[in-house]
Amino acid sequence: MAKPLPNPHDTLFKALLEDPGRAAVLLRESLPAALTKRMAEDPVPVEGSFVDEALRDTHSDRLFQVRLRDGRTAFVYTLIEHKS
Repeated sequence: MAKPLPNPHDTLFKALLEDPGRAAVLLRESLPAALTKRMAEDPVPVEGSFVDEALRDTHSDRLFQVRLRDGRTAFVYTLIEHKS
């Protein structure tokens, strides 16, 4: 029998936000339409985390870079609180 994951919710959300295609769907469904209409392409994950080490068991964050239709670049920061 497989060992259970130590933090299954954290693992799920991190995996979801790590995959560019899935993350793009999540962002497009969660962000206001006024913003998503300006996006020229899907957001691309950027490395790094801003969550304090003490909160990482219950919070996941992810930074994305996206090119806008007017040629500028924008950053989208997500912070997800996850608890069992």
